[in-house]
Amino acid sequence: MTELIGLPEPPPVGESALPAGTFNGVGVLVTGGGTGLGKAIATEFARLGGSIVIASRKEEHLAAGRETIEALGAQVLTVQCDIRQPEEIAAAFDAAAAEF
Repeated sequence: MTELIGLPEPPPVGESALPAGTFNGVGVLVTGGGTGLGKAIATEFARLGGSIVIASRKEEHLAAGRETIEALGAQVLTVQCDIRQPEEIAAAFDAAAAEF
C-alpha cells in the first residue's frame, strides 16, 4: 500500500477535525441549512460554537433547521431567501449582521 504524503489521519468517526470553540463568536450563513448536506454543515458549525444563519426558500426547511440547531444550544436565525435573487441575498446578510 502506498502511503499518502502530507495527509493526517482523519479523526475517529463521530469526532470533529477541529477543536471545540473554533467558531465561537462567529456568524455562519448556510444556504439550504434546513435539510441534507446544508443541515449537516450548519450542525457542525453549531457544534464548533458558531452562531448559525439558515437561509432557505421553504418555511418548513427553516423550521426543521432551527429545531436542530436550537437542540444543540447554539444561536440560530432563519431567513427566507432564494439565492437566485440578489436582493434576497443582500437582505439575508443584512439580517445576519444585525443579529450576530
